[in-house]
Amino acid sequence: MASSAGKRTTNSEIRGDYLSTSMDVDNHPIEYSSFNLPPAFMQLISNMFKEQFEKQNTYLTKKINESKDEVINSLKSQVNQIATEVEELKTRMDENEQKNHITHQKVEGLEPAYLTICSLKNSVTELQTKLSVIANNAVSCDVRIHGIPIENNEDLADIA
Repeated sequence: MASSAGKRTTNSEIRGDYLSTSMDVDNHPIEYSSFNLPPAFMQLISNMFKEQFEKQNTYLTKKINESKDEVINSLKSQVNQIATEVEELKTRMDENEQKNHITHQKVEGLEPAYLTICSLKNSVTELQTKLSVIANNAVSCDVRIHGIPIENNEDLADIA
């Protein structure tokens, strides 16, 4: 090949035996010369290539569509499974909300009883303190007599 001023030339242009030009499947020019195969034979080969290309294209398109369908079906299945799980979770969440509401109502019902218990505990503490004070004051009134023996199950009322 020779080149002049950036223009690409072919061997057939250099020799000057250029006869005709056709376009191939990809729209590239096909040059025919006295050293190439005849145009009719080239057309036959081109048609065979086009036929093979169409067969391959059809086969690949079919396989791509089958693969696409498989992927879509798989995704649909997974989405349906996720949707089912979401529905189950919603149902469980609703059940738990109902249980939580019932528990909350029960706790609210126990609040007055809790306040009563706290009040009673405070009263018991106050009464224990008063009892302790009274017991301490009662000890100061006790008289001990030394020398008289103590009998079992002795009662003050029996002595008096």
